[in-house]
Amino acid sequence: MKILSKQLKYAAASLAVLLLLAACGCNAAELSSLRSFAKPYVGAYECTEARYGGRDLLQDFPSVVLTLEPGGTCVLEAVSSKGKKHVAKGNYVYREGDNILFTATVRGRKYSKSVVTENGCFVVEQMFAGQKLFLKFQVKT
Repeated sequence: MKILSKQLKYAAASLAVLLLLAACGCNAAELSSLRSFAKPYVGAYECTEARYGGRDLLQDFPSVVLTLEPGGTCVLEAVSSKGKKHVAKGNYVYREGDNILFTATVRGRKYSKSVVTENGCFVVEQMFAGQKLFLKFQVKT
């Protein structure tokens, strides 16, 4: 009898929440945009793998961090093995489907690259001067 009573309380509480949401005008279909609102993709991403034409770039740049800031700006900071810091800035837009579009202007030319994030990781692959650039980023912990 106590189990049935407990189940009825949970059912009544669930119904009350649903009625409250309906009365407030909350559309359950719009709750999928909660990810965009919460912005869990914002933060620092550490480069865990970097290759250019088969060469390991992390030997020359052991610290490469890409930070996605709340306002849509991204900052790439790379520190060389000699301790010299290099900084590049750009913009990004988060799009539905865990897709991020990065844009940057280099020497007057605009570049764009779209990546898909999965489990806090994303990969950037691009051909430069006939060789493949491969960068793998993971959420910095």
